[in-house]
Amino acid sequence: MLNSAEGMLLGAFIEVWLHGMYTMTTFKALRCLLGFTGKKRGLRRIGLGRLFNIVITLFLYLNCSLNIVFGCVSLVRADIFHKTDNHGYWLNIAQVRNTHY
Repeated sequence: MLNSAEGMLLGAFIEVWLHGMYTMTTFKALRCLLGFTGKKRGLRRIGLGRLFNIVITLFLYLNCSLNIVFGCVSLVRADIFHKTDNHGYWLNIAQVRNTHY
């Protein structure tokens, strides 16, 4: 059975793996929306509906990417750089140093 820290790391790994699949799907969708598939290859005239779909696709991809980045950063801050008194815990591999300028 996994403890909570191992479960969070496994969840982050699966989340990043699925995000890679989402990235491939997004770029294939943008390729179709821009008209680089089909009989006529090349940039097609972009109408208002297609432009709306392109903007929504890019917005959703940006939102998902930022969610992954902020989640991984908070996971690293909470689990790896968190200073505890339990020195035998395997996840705390870095010691926090405070630097004053």
